Amino acid sequence: MNAETNRIEYKQELTDDLEKEAVAFLNYLEGGVLYIGIEKSGTAIGVTDIDRDILKILTSSLKKYGLYKRLITNYLYFCVP
Repeated sequence: MNAETNRIEYKQELTDDLEKEAVAFLNYLEGGVLYIGIEKSGTAIGVTDIDRDILKILTSSLKKYGLYKRLITNYLYFCVP
């Protein structure tokens, strides 16, 4: 995988910083992509419970602002082993 850039962010796991990351990408003119289950080096490690992670996004404050649909369909990718 390629290295992180201002438009690509790797996360080993879903964290509470997701909202901050999502808003940063949504405010950036060209957007960005957030990969969950990828080490900072770009190595795929996978997520252990994708259903739990998606539920966490759907029940977060992103739902309040209607951002979760846009985030899940356009900016967020999970690496599943």
